[in-house]
Amino acid sequence: MATQYSEPHSLSPSESELDLKRDLLRVVLSTTLKKNGVPPQWIAGEINAMSLPTGELRIEVRLSVQVDEPRLLAFLTSFQADFERRLLGIAPDAKHWVSGIVWSLTPDPIFEVALPTPDYWEQVIADRELTARQKGAVVWDRAAMERHFLETSPGELLVDFDDTHPPPRGVEDLAPPPKK
Repeated sequence: MATQYSEPHSLSPSESELDLKRDLLRVVLSTTLKKNGVPPQWIAGEINAMSLPTGELRIEVRLSVQVDEPRLLAFLTSFQADFERRLLGIAPDAKHWVSGIVWSLTPDPIFEVALPTPDYWEQVIADRELTARQKGAVVWDRAAMERHFLETSPGELLVDFDDTHPPPRGVEDLAPPPKK
């Protein structure tokens, strides 16, 4: 009796291409988690594959935070940047087939932190603007320079060098006056 071999299921080029890219993304996510010491159960990954009318494959990467840990949330942009660097280091053409990276968060009321007041965000905007200017990403203009130095300008603390009298103090003088 002859042994029959079934023909292995062959994948279409787009299916095999998708499988390769899915595996690549899985390896990059795993490596990024491991190299940064993030517990692997804290961030999961999924893909949403789309075929363009031209037949080109586009993949949207969805990273989802599985653990609501405020200290992790502060580093998500850095994590994404590291993930992208690793992906492009292995597959430079990924910039053509990855359509974007989106995040999904699962809030946990136990770890929810109260939102700050609106003036906090105004200060954050000012800090970001200052940092961007200091790093050369935004050009300093006259109004920005004046705002930047407003807090450090001496204002009314001008020194009169002709006045040799000590300034009035509201502090008790602990040293007795010198005897004559």
